[in-house]
Amino acid sequence: MTIRLLLPFDERRLRQAGAPQVGVQGETAAVNLPHNAVLGLIVNGKTKADVLLEAVARNLKQRAVIADYFMHSKKPSDSISDSQRDALVDRADLVISGVGDCGGCTALSTSDAIRCLMKGVPAFVIATTKFAFLVKAADREYGVAGLARLFVEHPVWSRSDAWLEAEAARLTDRIVAGVSVAGQCEPFVSADVEATIPDALADLREGMSADGYDMTSVMDEGRLTISVTKRPGAGEACLIPQEQFERLVSGMLANKGMALAPEALRVTYPGA
Repeated sequence: MTIRLLLPFDERRLRQAGAPQVGVQGETAAVNLPHNAVLGLIVNGKTKADVLLEAVARNLKQRAVIADYFMHSKKPSDSISDSQRDALVDRADLVISGVGDCGGCTALSTSDAIRCLMKGVPAFVIATTKFAFLVKAADREYGVAGLARLFVEHPVWSRSDAWLEAEAARLTDRIVAGVSVAGQCEPFVSADVEATIPDALADLREGMSADGYDMTSVMDEGRLTISVTKRPGAGEACLIPQEQFERLVSGMLANKGMALAPEALRVTYPGA
């Protein structure tokens, strides 16, 4: 029998962010961060892991996703202790652990990230594609919802500085796509991302249509309005509850790399 735990997040951080902390779809995350967020890096000591992770942190700071960052270094064969983990999550609003490019270091970096997540801090793990299976296996073993997974080509240790910087920029884009920062005016990442919303919601729209309901979406100044209308003869019992519908919309957008702040979504529903 498999037991999956859904753990509550730290109430102090929830109040600061003003929204649920993490919602993960596949390998991307929808993360709400407080203003002036601090990033904690767990660097596992593998060659050039520190270069890649620190480049990601610099990029996130330049893009105003975080205000500052700090680094905790350890050996590839070690896990962070409970006391180290507790000290780290006391300082950090977001954690990135890595880089996993061998079996042991991947498993340990993944467990380090998950243990921070269990304390209420959103967590990413970075590993190479060759060991993606191990990240996913370790994630399943813990059975805790919420770990965000990012992958780079294998190996990292032999790469040039130019490759590391380019890869850090790509990883930063992936992270930014799933992050909403309190106080930011724009809930979406870019106009290019916004243009893909109809495609991201295509399956939901088709399902609603099959039940006799039409669904339209309109973007206006970074806000998304979705209208659901009932066609003649549609069965009311088939209609997805509005609260669940809104969660589905947010989840589908997050799965396509689009961060949607809660206040940026407005849904009009039949009978509402």
